This record gives sequence, structure tokens and C-alpha cells, in this order.
Amino acid sequence: MKKLLIILILIALVLPILGINNNVSASVRITGIEQFPASYQPYLRALAAKYPNWTFTAMNTGLNWNTVLYYEYEDEYHARNLVQGRSGDWICSVCGYKVKDGSDWYHASYAAIAYMMDPRNFLTEEKIFQFENLKYVAGTYSLEVIENILEGSFMHNSIIDLGTKKYSQVILEAGNEAQINPYHIAARMRQEIGATRSNSVTGTYPGKEGRYNYFNIGATGGDGAIGRGLDWAVAGTEYGKPWNTPEKSIKGGAAWLESKYIYWGQDTLYLQKYDVEDSDGDLYWYQYMANIEAALYEGQNIYYSYRDAGKLSNAINFVIPVFNGMPSIASPRPGTASVYTETVYINDTYVNIRNAPGTSGTMVVTQANTGDRFVRIERAVIHKDGYSWDKIVLPNGTKAYVVTDYLSTINPKTGKGETYSINETVYVKEDGISVRNGPGFSNTTIITAYNKNQKLTRIEQSPYYLDGSTWDRVVLPDGQHAFVESKYLSTNVIGTTPPPVLDPSVKYVDVKKDDIARQITAEVDTTVESLKAKYGSATGFKNAKGQEITTGNLGTGSKVTIDGVEYTIIKLGDIDGDGLLTASDLILLRRNILNLEAISDDAKKAGNISGNGAAPSAGDLVRMVRQILGLEAIKVN
Repeated sequence: MKKLLIILILIALVLPILGINNNVSASVRITGIEQFPASYQPYLRALAAKYPNWTFTAMNTGLNWNTVLYYEYEDEYHARNLVQGRSGDWICSVCGYKVKDGSDWYHASYAAIAYMMDPRNFLTEEKIFQFENLKYVAGTYSLEVIENILEGSFMHNSIIDLGTKKYSQVILEAGNEAQINPYHIAARMRQEIGATRSNSVTGTYPGKEGRYNYFNIGATGGDGAIGRGLDWAVAGTEYGKPWNTPEKSIKGGAAWLESKYIYWGQDTLYLQKYDVEDSDGDLYWYQYMANIEAALYEGQNIYYSYRDAGKLSNAINFVIPVFNGMPSIASPRPGTASVYTETVYINDTYVNIRNAPGTSGTMVVTQANTGDRFVRIERAVIHKDGYSWDKIVLPNGTKAYVVTDYLSTINPKTGKGETYSINETVYVKEDGISVRNGPGFSNTTIITAYNKNQKLTRIEQSPYYLDGSTWDRVVLPDGQHAFVESKYLSTNVIGTTPPPVLDPSVKYVDVKKDDIARQITAEVDTTVESLKAKYGSATGFKNAKGQEITTGNLGTGSKVTIDGVEYTIIKLGDIDGDGLLTASDLILLRRNILNLEAISDDAKKAGNISGNGAAPSAGDLVRMVRQILGLEAIKVN
């Protein structure tokens, strides 16, 4: 009877929130490079080294990467994302060259959307400004930068129509009044109305005289878009309407941006383009622009303005989305998915290998015959002189080209593919080490970068010596082959001690040690003794209050030092930090999920039983209940 009562109480705690839609997971924002996946970190560390006042906030969307791409691409008309001035792999294969808007706007392909949505493709100083936090920060903006953004347009250093102030002054005031970044306002206006004055801001549009819309709000695509936007500009009284002067349009448009986007968490150019922030309860719907490159271009305009004004050393915060289930390497640019690393064999005799693709204007560097082995690093890189051409690596490391049809992954002499005599686990020795599709720094492509202790599989050791280094061929975690400098690989984990001899009197548990976040995720039964057994150098145990402990249970927020590095303990299910999983943890996590009570970041991690990096959910609560009832043993993922 007592057990039944406990079960009923636990069910009562969970049922009220099972109705929460866990397909729509609230995003969590945490600042710090260590909060990002390893595939982001090398780029961010390079930026932080150059601009130490920049900060980076990981926005964990809680959304699955493939699900996001599905909804951004597979709407009824494939119309959420458009491209202009692009062709080939950028164009939707379903819709083809069917004009969606204007005369040359076409539906974007799945590959184009994946490339533009993958933040890792844009973590350079020139491209990262699409992730700049657009919330207002008092005392950080200047007329000089605004003028730099407007340079080359009719608004640059000009008095506003029907007024006495310069455009830059009105924009600065609009940012202050609406509490959004005025640089964003200037860039958005320039993006929307162009450099030479769109008809939406002349005040002389036939039948709509005296109306101004500097943001093209309401100017939905197709014929008559400008007229619809100008009708919107005088409909109602919200946002300072009617917009019958340029100043009213600029300040009212800024207020509208804050109300419709910034307020609801869409506070970067990226998030205004791609609605993956669900603060308003909707996803993929409220997207300011259809142009998939608009956020990038606006951000670049802001970057150049910061640079030209000498303001890049300012304190700037970037909010960068992270998705669950992302591929280990960044999504390739459309048209460059030809990058491969694989063994191939010649399937004919007297095949010419050339220094460049094509039969005209190129040189034959060697001839190959049936069964000759090479490494292909790009497939069908170009179609020229009637043939498709692959880039290969010759035995001496030289890059060359051969007609695609003369290559096969099966050796025609043996009827078998490549086998490797080496198959050993190796670890990356330092942070930010690049892996490439071929050996050497020249004529190869960086596939991704890894941090210290990333595990790889070496299948060829030092087959090439190029650019002052030997190069090993490795297999990446996703199965792709690549090359990395031999000096950055080790057969031993870096900075750890050999495992201690097991003590039969100690219960051993699984833990996950994250050397980047300096965090250990642990099971419910983890104790001082079990960690000492797992890590022979474990010392300096402290509870969440900072008090030294030498034995017994470890709770969420406890500390341990291993090999001179202090780690924070995250015990799954232990929300209150007492080292146990009880009904009090259920109550505390339930109140947090319902936004009734705040808990620490460590407690949120402890509540993420699924280990997907998202905010705790009703599903996590259910698993905690099952652990308490003995129906499930929560394990570290």
C-alpha cells in the first residue's frame, strides 16, 4: 500500500506537465566557448585570441538538426527560403528555375539551406556578425559607425526628407527609443530599400503619395509588393502610424522590429532569418526575409562598418545556435560536396594523368595503367572538354587530375577494394588541429578541426612527406577518411594517468569526463570512493558549498581535482545537490519546467537525463520516476 501511494504521488508530479510539447524545446543560452560543441570551438578560440573583448553565447535550441532542415525546406511551396543570382546546386531540384519573386528569385535547395543554416560555416570575423546580439547596450554606439553602414547610399551624410536631422541621428535615436542596436536598424534599412532609394521611401509612389516604409513591412512578395507595404504604413495607429514622414517610418519600424522580433528572442540577424527560437510558441514561421543570404550580407555590412571605424576591439556579444544531432563537420557549400578522401584504382591502360582538369592547355604529368592505386580527394570537380575530372594524389604527394570514368574504388586486378594493414586508435594532441581531405597544406581542403583527445582511427602512417610534415591517413568519427599531420597524433590519451587496479570492495560506476567544459557527468551511485577507483589521481573533493569531503556520496555541484584540473560533478537526477535522487528533486525540476522556480545551470544539466544538451523536459522527469521505482537505471550517455 505504501509503495502504491508513492507511485501515485510521483505520477501526480509528472502528469501536469506531460502535455508540454517536447518537439518544441525552449532554448537555453550559456556564455563561454566551452559551452559549444567541439566542432565550433577552434573557430571561436581563434576569434577570442584576436578580439579578447568578444564573448560567445551558445544558444542550445533543443531542436534536432534534420528536423529543422525538414521544416525550412519542406513547406507546401518550398517558399520559405529563396536565392538570387545562384544556379546549379543552389536551386531546389523539385521546383527548378521557376521564378518565385521578381524576375530571378528561385526556391533554395536543401543543400543551400543546410549550408547557410550551419553556424560553423560563418565563424570568421567577417561573417560572424549575423550572430551579433541586437539588444541595446547603452553608451556603445556612434554616429561614425552608422554613417559607415550608410556609405554609398542616398542616406549617407544626408539630411532626412521632411526634417532637419541627418539619417544617422534619427537612426541613433530610434535605437535608443526602441532599445535595439542602431547598427542593426541602419543595416536593415539599407538591405531593404537599397542604395539608390526604393519607391517605398520616395513619398511619390502613384496613388500612395506621402507614405514611407523604410523596412518594407507588409510588402509581401510578388507584383504590387511596394503598394501593399505603403498601405500597411498608414493602416492603424500602432508603431507611430501613419508613417507620413521618413522619421516616423524609421522610428516606428524600429519599434516594430523590437516588438515582433527582439522581444521574442529573435535578437540576431540569423534568428530573424531562421525562426528556431520558440519563445513565441511557434517555429519556422516568423521569418523576416526569404533571402537565405540576407543575414550574412547584413552582418558583413556591419562588420565592415565596425572595421572602418576602428571599433572591432569593442565588447561585442554573439549568440550562436547549437542543434542536436548536427553532423561532425560543417555542411558543405553547394557545389563543393565533391570533396572525398578514398582509395581508387585505374581501370584502363595508358591513362593520362594531367596537371589540371581538361585536355586542352594542360600537361600530362604521368601515365597510369590498370590497377594503379591513387587517393582521390575530389570527385567530378569540374566538367571540361567533354569529361568530368577528379583530383587525385600521386605517390609523391603531387595533386593531379584524371577523367572520372577511368577510376574505380574496386581494384580491377583483384576484384576487391582497399584493405589497410594498420587499424589503431589515436588521439589528437592539441586543440584546433585541422584535418584535410588530402596530405599537405596546398591544394587540399580543411574538412574540420578537432581538439585535444579527440579519438580517431589511423589506417596509414606517414605515407606522405609534404610541406615540412609527414601526414597520416585517419578515419573520422563519422567514417569519413582524412589526413592530419603525424606530429599531432598520439596512441595515448593526453594528460591522463593509467587506470588504477580495481578494488573489489568498491562499486564502479560510469562517468563522462569533459576536459573542455571541465565537468564530470555521473550516475546516481557515484561516490568519492568510486571516482578515486576510476581516476587514481582524483583528489581535493569538495561538496557544493566548497567544504572538503573525504568519503561518501557526491552531489551535483561537487568538485574534484584530477591531474591538477578541477572538475564539477553533474549527478544525473540530483537537482538539489544532496547526492540523492528523491521526490524533492522531482518537485524542484517540475517547478523549473513550469517556469515557477529557477535552478542553477548545474542543476539543469543534472535534469537533462537524455543527455541531448537541451533544457530538462517531462520525459526526463518520467525517467527519474522510473529510477526511483526501480524500473530503470539511469546511465551516462
